[in-house]
Amino acid sequence: MDMGFDQRTQGPLNLRFAGLTELQASYMPYLHRGGLFIATGRRYRLGESVAATLSLAGHFEQLQIVGDVVWITPAGAQGNRAAGVGVHFSADEAVQHGRLLIEGLLAQHGLPMVASYTM
Repeated sequence: MDMGFDQRTQGPLNLRFAGLTELQASYMPYLHRGGLFIATGRRYRLGESVAATLSLAGHFEQLQIVGDVVWITPAGAQGNRAAGVGVHFSADEAVQHGRLLIEGLLAQHGLPMVASYTM
């Protein structure tokens, strides 16, 4: 299936989450279609397209996500925050299926609230 990667992207990122706590801290549920903070040294602009492959050991096959940058945390940000970007998931059916998998997994494990990378 074509995930809509276009020439404006810097190439797909590979995201590997060590555990659910890290995934929870990265997930951005307050965005209309969901989103994910991606810790990266790559430079992006607001609105720029981002493509990534996401994996979480033992929980699901790799998910392909595509979206637009809506949040930027620059290197050297206050509070020693990780540099990276927040990506608002696209409306693509496969991306939204991945969002539902992430939300279901986080809800199923009922993790205590953790500090997020964005708010």
